[in-house]
Amino acid sequence: MNKEEILKEREFYYSHIFVLFEIVKCLKNRELCFLSHKGEIPRKTARNMIAFTIDYLKKHFRWINFDKYSINMYHSVARLKPNTIPVFSYNLRERTKTQEYKDFKKEFINFVEGYNLFIDLDGKEDFEKCYQEAKEIKKIFDEYKIPYYLLNSSFKGFHFHVPAEYMPNMEISELLKLINKVVYNIKGIYDFKTIDLSIFDLKRVCKVPYSYECSGAICLPLTDVQFNNFSSKMVSMKEVIKNIKIKNRGLILRTHNLDEKALKENVINFIREFK
Repeated sequence: MNKEEILKEREFYYSHIFVLFEIVKCLKNRELCFLSHKGEIPRKTARNMIAFTIDYLKKHFRWINFDKYSINMYHSVARLKPNTIPVFSYNLRERTKTQEYKDFKKEFINFVEGYNLFIDLDGKEDFEKCYQEAKEIKKIFDEYKIPYYLLNSSFKGFHFHVPAEYMPNMEISELLKLINKVVYNIKGIYDFKTIDLSIFDLKRVCKVPYSYECSGAICLPLTDVQFNNFSSKMVSMKEVIKNIKIKNRGLILRTHNLDEKALKENVINFIREFK
C-alpha cells in the first residue's frame, strides 16, 4: 500500500472505540511515544506523554497531526509509578523551561517502579530465521513456566514480555543490568541472530499492543494457535477487524494455571539459569 492508503486504513482502524480502549489499557503507567515510520519526512517525534483515557489519546493524535503522517506508537518498557508522570505542554520550548520537565528528564529513574523482561526479534533481513528463533524462545519460556505475552511488532518481527510485576524486587538500576545480562546470555547460548541488543537502557520503548504499525500490520497479542500458524495476512488490519474480537481481549498473558507466587518463583529460577 502507498502512504495515502495506509493513512486511510489506519484512520478506519482507530475509529473503533474498542481498539482505542485496549490501547489505553496497555498504556497504563507507561510513557507514550510517537515516532515517525522510517523514511517519513518531516520526522515526527514526541516522548514523555501519557494517555490514561481515550480522550487524551485522541488529543495527542490531533496535536501531532496523526492523520497526515506515518507515525508509530510506542510505550516505555519501564513501568512508571502511578500518578507521577507530569502532564507537559505540547509546546516543546515551553515544556523544557519547566522544573517538572527538567526533573523528569534528569531523574527519570526515580519515576520508575518496574521493568519488563523484554526481547525484541527483528526479522527484516530473514523472517524465517526470526520466526524459528521466536518459537525457540517461546519453548524456553513455556518450559520454565514463566508468565509472558507475545505479539508481532510488524509483519516481520516479534516482541516477548515478562511483565514488570513478576520480576525480582530490587533496585531498578540493578534489575536493568540483570535483565540485560539474561537476554544477552540467551542470545549467546542459543546463537540467536535476530534478537536486537542495540538499545538496552531505562528509557527503551517498544510497540504498543493493538497499535497500527505503518507497514500495515496490527501489533497483535498472539494466542498459541495464532503464533504457531502466524502469517502476515493474519495481522493485516482487515483480517484483525474481521476475525478478532478485540474488545476486552487483553494481552493474552500465559500463566500456566499457576498463582502469582509460583510464577514469581519460576521467574527467579529462570533468571538464575541465565544470568
